[in-house]
Amino acid sequence: MHHGCIMFDSNVSILEKALNVPKDKYESKGFKSVKSRVTNIKPHLPADLFDLSSEEFKILLENQIKFLHGDTQIYNLNKDDEKIIERIKKNGMTHGNGITADLRCSQ
Repeated sequence: MHHGCIMFDSNVSILEKALNVPKDKYESKGFKSVKSRVTNIKPHLPADLFDLSSEEFKILLENQIKFLHGDTQIYNLNKDDEKIIERIKKNGMTHGNGITADLRCSQ
């Protein structure tokens, strides 16, 4: 199983506001800001793919994963998943270790 976050053409300034990382944490790793730690995929695409939409990129990525990993099933979120995500966005998320991640973000 694989999971992750790939930003295709996101507004990194908004992401920077959402990530409340202590300054010493990213500076100790040699980064000047949270923004400098992340990037979008789009600027790194070859010139012939630069006009790709996010949906077209998703299809290409899914096809490549299926090619590399054979019999792969793509999981699409259902309505129950979306309800859980909305609850987490609204209330934060408590991990089993008692740590709460606040995923709410103001713009």
